[in-house]
Amino acid sequence: MMSACPIATISLEPDLNKAVVSTQSTGEFKEGCDAACNGPYQGRWSKTMIGYGVEDTNFVLELTYNYGIDKYELGNDFLGLHIESSEVFAASGGEVTEEGSKSLTSPDGYLFHLKNKSAPSSGPVSGITLASTNIEASVEFWSKILGLTVFEQSENQAILGFDESQAFVRFVHQAEVNHAKAYGRVAFSVPISELADAEKLALEKGHKILTPFVTLKTDGK
Repeated sequence: MMSACPIATISLEPDLNKAVVSTQSTGEFKEGCDAACNGPYQGRWSKTMIGYGVEDTNFVLELTYNYGIDKYELGNDFLGLHIESSEVFAASGGEVTEEGSKSLTSPDGYLFHLKNKSAPSSGPVSGITLASTNIEASVEFWSKILGLTVFEQSENQAILGFDESQAFVRFVHQAEVNHAKAYGRVAFSVPISELADAEKLALEKGHKILTPFVTLKTDGK
């Protein structure tokens, strides 16, 4: 089974004006994750949780490293992470658009959209944008199965979230979506008692479960 070795945990009261990225926790694992945390790989891997504040109250990123894998094929499904911070905006390079924002690309090819404004109370990460071939079907799944609220919806895009004070999920219509090999995913922290019900409802509605409900041996998972 998977062997988890916590290396460091840093608890911070984030200063949103300084927008400092901090390491929340890291871990080393000997085998692939039963919940596909590290993608479709079964070898040794590691993860690092990073964000502008603690994981319980902020949107954080889980960076995974699979030993022996030196490249991932990116698709066109993930369209960017949105950050609202005047300090990050000022410190970053890139050209300013007519709307007053910036778009940066990480060394791995991921997009970051920056806005020059004060960070919201939930932290500088305001949301993410994903591609969808069917906006109506995406809204139906994310609202009826996962319980998100629809904030905005049009023919070509939709914005949802659990609360307007938290990070949003924005869908933009594309004719085709290629997931490729990068294997990103969106995770929510919810009571464990609700997971089985959500899985049951998804199956009843005819959706495919990629990873069945499983309890991991990692603390808190």
